[in-house]
Amino acid sequence: MKMDPALFHRVLYAPGRVFREFAPRPRYEALVPVLVVSLASAVRAYLGMLGEGATGAGFAIIGLVFVFVYSGIGMLAPPLLNAGLVHILRLRRGATGISFSSLFTAFVLCSLPLYLGLLLSSFSDRLLFGLGSLFRFVGESQPLLFLLLATITPYLLWTILLWWIAVTVLLKLESYQRVFAVVAFVLLYAGAVQLLSRALVGLIHLT
Repeated sequence: MKMDPALFHRVLYAPGRVFREFAPRPRYEALVPVLVVSLASAVRAYLGMLGEGATGAGFAIIGLVFVFVYSGIGMLAPPLLNAGLVHILRLRRGATGISFSSLFTAFVLCSLPLYLGLLLSSFSDRLLFGLGSLFRFVGESQPLLFLLLATITPYLLWTILLWWIAVTVLLKLESYQRVFAVVAFVLLYAGAVQLLSRALVGLIHLT
């Protein structure tokens, strides 16, 4: 399988052209940032456990593997849901010519800004900021609203733009249909973030 590293910078200035390349075949090189961010998150968690004096190297290694797998699942869940929704829309319209794996890798590439934000946050939490930082007073009275505001970051807005372009290129839809698809993507993303956050909190309490 031929890899194209230029995919990651070409999507910055010619996203429409890049997404057209996903129609003939899936571009699995789009998964590389997922591996990089998952590894960075795992290493950060590993160093954090060592700094807190976690007992035993085996415990720290198990934590490293857990964070790596959990981060990968968390990052791939929204693109998987987006691809499923678009695939259903295509089937309903009788459209063919692009595989589910191509749709999936296209939406993984759309999430590149989100992965960039996560990678930067592995160095400093201050680099991953959202509207929640402007409305901290909402956190105590409306925690769900605060979590929703916290997910709205410049990285998400950039991703929404890529979603719009990808849907426009991959699906020949009317404007209102594209709006529906992108709004659905945002809701799926917010729902996935909340579910994964609650699952992580539950696992931490169990351990």
